[in-house]
Amino acid sequence: MKKRLISLIVAVVMLFSMLCPAAYADDETVSFDTCTHEWETPLRSGYSITIPGSDVSFSVKTEQCKKCKWYKHVATIFIAEFTYYSPLNVDANGLVPTELAAYWANVWYNNFGKNATATKFTPGGGSTDGSGVGRNPKGYGDEGKPNVNSSGASCIWVEPFGLVANYNYDGFRSSAPSNCVTGSSQSGTYWGGDAYVNAVCSAYYFTAPISGLYFVGSYGSPYDVGTFSAFCSNKWEMDYFTVEFTEPYKYSVSLKKGETRWFGLRFNTSFRAYGNPYKFSLNKIPIYIEPLGDSSITTTNNITINNNTWNGNIYTDNSTNLTYIYPQYTTINEKNETVTNISNTPIIYNNETKQYYTYDQTTKNYYYITYNAPSPSPTPAPTEKPGGSISTPETGKPGGDTGDTTGILAVLVEIRDNMIQGFLDIKAAFVAGFAELSANFTLAIENLNLNITNIFNKKFPDQSTPETAAPSPSPSPSPSPAPLDPILPETQNLIIPKMNSNTFSDEHGTWIATGSSKYSDVFDFFHAFDRSTSDFWETNASPSYLQIEIPDPENYYVDGYIMRISKFTNRYAKEWTLQGSDDGKTWDDLDTQKDQNLSDMQEHKYTLTLRKAYKYYRLNMSNYASSMCSLSHFNLLGYDAKDVVTPTPAPTDPPSPSPAPDPGKPDSGDKTNNFWTIIFPNGGGSEDGKKGIFWALVSLILALIAFFANLAVGVGYLFPFLPDGVVMTINTCLIVIFLFTIIKFIMRSK
Repeated sequence: MKKRLISLIVAVVMLFSMLCPAAYADDETVSFDTCTHEWETPLRSGYSITIPGSDVSFSVKTEQCKKCKWYKHVATIFIAEFTYYSPLNVDANGLVPTELAAYWANVWYNNFGKNATATKFTPGGGSTDGSGVGRNPKGYGDEGKPNVNSSGASCIWVEPFGLVANYNYDGFRSSAPSNCVTGSSQSGTYWGGDAYVNAVCSAYYFTAPISGLYFVGSYGSPYDVGTFSAFCSNKWEMDYFTVEFTEPYKYSVSLKKGETRWFGLRFNTSFRAYGNPYKFSLNKIPIYIEPLGDSSITTTNNITINNNTWNGNIYTDNSTNLTYIYPQYTTINEKNETVTNISNTPIIYNNETKQYYTYDQTTKNYYYITYNAPSPSPTPAPTEKPGGSISTPETGKPGGDTGDTTGILAVLVEIRDNMIQGFLDIKAAFVAGFAELSANFTLAIENLNLNITNIFNKKFPDQSTPETAAPSPSPSPSPSPAPLDPILPETQNLIIPKMNSNTFSDEHGTWIATGSSKYSDVFDFFHAFDRSTSDFWETNASPSYLQIEIPDPENYYVDGYIMRISKFTNRYAKEWTLQGSDDGKTWDDLDTQKDQNLSDMQEHKYTLTLRKAYKYYRLNMSNYASSMCSLSHFNLLGYDAKDVVTPTPAPTDPPSPSPAPDPGKPDSGDKTNNFWTIIFPNGGGSEDGKKGIFWALVSLILALIAFFANLAVGVGYLFPFLPDGVVMTINTCLIVIFLFTIIKFIMRSK
């Protein structure tokens, strides 16, 4: 009876050592509808794909509720974002795989048309238009706005002169502003002006390139003028200067070629800046022109260029040899009436280089366009493309679909081939898994056979030659113990402290923040490490990098980092590489990210392989979402070295060789040849060497458990629609049946 009870206890202990009963506790979970959700990031937290040949990305991020175990999916494509909820995680239980989503998105977006191809504009350094603006092609100003609008008004992009403390300096002026702090970006310890008025004016100065009517209004809306900050009530206050006009001629003045003018825009501030420290940053603004007298802009309704016929609003700037084409196309409205439309996004033709190019509002990039055939008709109905900037070649707009389905069929065939390859990969994984399992079974059975043979050799020696003992097998060498993973604390720390300057000292030493470029001192390097969302580092140079020097890297382990932007949703790097170095000269690539989207202004966490910290970390950034790049919060994630425990693996003792049998000492005959005498010979003694069979049985049991575990995983692959709980239940049932089989064997052996 005692032995039966011990068998039952051993079986229960083995069962509960392999399973977690809490995983099946229904009273710990609640329904989705009644749950007050607590979201956390799971191990599989989403995916991001990039459409080949474009800068368009599609991403899905997931969070799991601690209570109801449902998943929240946040999908983002272009600038659209939507949220949905599901009991299943992404790409794990039969949801749309990332590869299939990538191919279909590519079919939808990347098919610009048989007659047109678009390649990204790359400036190649220096100015491209002769005006000193190296990042824009000729004919475009900042943020992708053309120098001639759809009504034929040309424009100039004017640099800021400074910020005026006089609140009444708005509109076009013939005299310079007084009480003005000059420069596009400045800071100081005392802001002057009227102590009783919360208002400032941004000032601009320009020279008229041609004679005409110069005006500011709805054509340039919304105007992003910049920011103004003051240190009030022991904290920094900030205002964003943006304005949107409803009428085209809010401010206007007639100028002759060569005349100079000042211009100001008034803004009311939300705080009293007078007498306080301040800082500001101003952007360029467009001022539009309607040419008069010696106008260099000529207009036409249609034009033929290189056998391509264009229809719409077409303007030729004789001074620059540029042709601005706003294509005309027709659509059918809800009343079934044919309506003529004019595109808002121009195509610019450079008569000197014989090239077309345009700006895509969706991808925020410039593209060259090449047409290989003339358009057959000037005004057919268009096929709209993303962002409204690309349509059919028949309308004179770049891109379009010619009705040829060859490309789509080719993509479908490729999808089919990839699906077949995926099934083959799964099959190969099963074959490899069963091969490994078979090897484990073979090894366990060989060990068992070897030990049983040894037992029989001892119990039944060769009677013909009693003097010669059966040879004992040589012990196999002891394998080296496998290294153990470090034991980490429960809490992950921010490694870089809250810095307030480029050189910051604390009890660890001096932390040094550097970089390759900054837009001004207002956006200094340390603002990326000050853990603040109101201040940030910013640059207009691409590519660029930020660097942090750690004074005592030996005191940290690092296994991740975080990124975040603030204020501007389109000023961030979409691609970067994080590097580490111990000497500042030789760098190791730690993590590379592409097609990232930080526009949600939330913290984005990225994982790294755990290791001791480097002395230097450098973040190399490129491929900005716009012409600027900013970063309000970067930090390394990790642990203090004193809190990380590195366990020492226990040495593995070599197996003891079985002793040679003693022919002069026959078996005592008081033992029954059953399971218990194999495990506990002579009441637990080991002189018989029979314990080897017990460990061989343990090896066999572990191999069988591995077999059932792999079988359960195979069930998950073959039936992806089954929830994780059902798969685990199947696994549990298989193990329980196996354990009861062992118990039955033990009971019968008595």
